[in-house]
Amino acid sequence: MQLWKIKLRGTRVLGVVMLLASQSVSVLNAQHAQSPRYTLVIIAPHPEVKAGSNLNVAIVLTNLSDKQLLVYTSGLGERDYTIRVLDKDGQEPLETRYLRAIRGKDTSDAVSKTTLVVVGGGGFHDVRPGGMFQLTTDLSQLYVLKPGKYTVRAERLDDETKATVKSNAITVTVNP
Repeated sequence: MQLWKIKLRGTRVLGVVMLLASQSVSVLNAQHAQSPRYTLVIIAPHPEVKAGSNLNVAIVLTNLSDKQLLVYTSGLGERDYTIRVLDKDGQEPLETRYLRAIRGKDTSDAVSKTTLVVVGGGGFHDVRPGGMFQLTTDLSQLYVLKPGKYTVRAERLDDETKATVKSNAITVTVNP
């Protein structure tokens, strides 16, 4: 009987130690999730364009870690990043049918009675420590951009740390 009580107490102590250890790991993982492995910078080579023209932006991912990153890419900025565009009033412009398809929204067209589906492949791209990877996207393919000023930002989930990495915000102008 006495031996059983000692084992039971030892088991309880071990259980408490295991509980504390698992909570410590959770805290460390939460802190680790705060530190993404890369940064994002968005650049508009031509921040002013005429309405109806292409409005290209480049998104540059820079590896901050001391390890090689394997970054999954479709080769299209609008598929690899969430690109947020807001007008001067903080409203998102009307999405094109193409962007709705990428985001998995309804793309049916009452006139042609067709649904647009975007398909494609992708692969992994190696980004060495300190290295960069760049993709370009045309905002005019994603949004109906009327004359005015827009704020643009890109973001992407870091799969390993589970942190959402956000780019800088830039301003672009669509002229009449």
